[in-house]
Amino acid sequence: MAAILGPMEKLVHDTAGALIDKKIPQKVSDSVTGLVSAGFGIVSDLLAIVQDLTKPEAAPAKPPQS
Repeated sequence: MAAILGPMEKLVHDTAGALIDKKIPQKVSDSVTGLVSAGFGIVSDLLAIVQDLTKPEAAPAKPPQS
């Protein structure tokens, strides 16, 4: 049984080492963070547009009474 798992362990070990050496987790994290930040930026812009479109009308000024 150990003879079967030996090559698999080496493959997993080498793959994990390569991922760490190439800083893949950090790069994926940076990409996801950038994507989420961009998404929230878009949402913020859309909310500003909705706020402008739904702004209540200013009450007309009453003429002075004499």
